[in-house]
Amino acid sequence: MNKLCECGCGKEVKNKKNRFIYNHHIWKGSHHSEKTKRKMSDIKKGKKNPNYGKHCSETVKGMIREKLKLSDDPYYYEYSKNWIQTLRNYIRERDKHKCQLCLKFENNKRFHVHHIDYNKKNSQSKNLILLCQSCHAKTNHNRIYYREFLEDFMDSREWINSENFD
Repeated sequence: MNKLCECGCGKEVKNKKNRFIYNHHIWKGSHHSEKTKRKMSDIKKGKKNPNYGKHCSETVKGMIREKLKLSDDPYYYEYSKNWIQTLRNYIRERDKHKCQLCLKFENNKRFHVHHIDYNKKNSQSKNLILLCQSCHAKTNHNRIYYREFLEDFMDSREWINSENFD
């Protein structure tokens, strides 16, 4: 007699010792309840989280910079003193509450004000641009490309803006 997979799919299990087909997903189509999701989330909050209170050492930061091939990577620097809410609001107004890459409008969630040169100390308005969360995440994976792309974008935009005011 052939042994069937216990998930109920009706497929035959090749190895008689196993209860399920190898690599067969027994939870297919089922989801965790909201109560279970909340419990799983609470288990890892605060001091229960294994990364609680841990910070990257300068050695690890150096290794990350080397891996990114950005020896002067300002990712870990502190923000400048000029990085205040009024500046971020000014950038949102200037960019008309619209992501400058995908052109989505800012609705319920506030969009991110992104440093084009990735230097948190450089808070000049020409170095800041409004991006949605999705586009902002993309810019952190290909920094060299997006830095050049956004600098060119802002240069062309400055040229257009100066043309309108002259």
